[in-house]
Amino acid sequence: MKKKRLIPLVLYKDGYVIQSRAFSVHRSIGLLDATLRRLDDWRADEVILIDISSPDSTKGPSGRLDTASKFSETFLDAVKTQSHYGSMPLTIGGGITSMTQVENLFLSGADKILLGSAIFENPQLVTKIAEEYGSQSIVFSLDYMESNEKRVVCYASAQRIVQPDLQQVLDMACSLGVGEIMLHAVSRDGSKQGMDVSVLDEITEPKVPIIVCGGAGSPAHMVAMLSSNKLDAVAAGNYFHHVESSVQVARSALLAAGLPVRRIGAL
Repeated sequence: MKKKRLIPLVLYKDGYVIQSRAFSVHRSIGLLDATLRRLDDWRADEVILIDISSPDSTKGPSGRLDTASKFSETFLDAVKTQSHYGSMPLTIGGGITSMTQVENLFLSGADKILLGSAIFENPQLVTKIAEEYGSQSIVFSLDYMESNEKRVVCYASAQRIVQPDLQQVLDMACSLGVGEIMLHAVSRDGSKQGMDVSVLDEITEPKVPIIVCGGAGSPAHMVAMLSSNKLDAVAAGNYFHHVESSVQVARSALLAAGLPVRRIGAL
C-alpha cells in the first residue's frame, strides 16, 4: 500500500526562512540551512522549498544572482549542502521561468521542481521540462481561494484569477506533463484553523498524486485529510516549524489512525 507523506513547506525570502499568512503576511523565523537540518533530523518524508525573494533583490543576505539564474548563492548553497549530507528529497520552486533555472536547481540537488505561474503563462516550458526530466520531476502548485462557497483558481501570489475550475485546471496540468499536484488553499494559509476537506468533492479520481496544503494546525487536521483515498500527502508550513519534533508527532497520529505512513526510524 502506498504510504501517505508528511511534507514541511519552507518559504525563503531574502536570506531567511519565513512564515506566512494568506500569502501576504511574512515574518522571519530562522535560517535556511538550520531549518533543513532540523527537518531532516525529524525524518520528514520530503520538503517543499520555495524562494519568494523579490526578483530585483541584488543586495543583502540573499546574494541574489542574475535574473537568468534567479536563485541566490546562499539559497543554492543550502540546497547543495542538504542534498549532499541529508536524506530527505527536495522539491524547489519560486518564480521559475526558464530551463536554465530548472537545470541550476537540479544540478544543485533538487529532486523535483515546483511550478505555479508557468502552467498558465508558459505551458511550453512545462512540457519541455517533462520531456527533458520526466513528469515525475514536476509538481504543480494549484492555488485557490475560497469565496462565497466557491473556489477560484489563482496564481502569481494569488494576484491573478483564472476562469477554469479546479478540475479543469487539474486536467490541463496533467495534459502538459505535470506529475504531481499540490492543492494550496490560499485563504487558509497560516491560519492553523483546519484544512479544506470538502475540496475533495470538486475533483474526480486524480490521475497523479495529490498533495493538500493550507490550514494544518494539528495532527488531527492531517488525519482528516489523509483519510481520503484521493490524497497522497499533506504539506504544511507553520505547524512543522513551531511544534517540537512535529514530524514525528504527526506521523504517530497518522499511525494511530491506521493510516499507512513510513514508520518512525525507518529508512
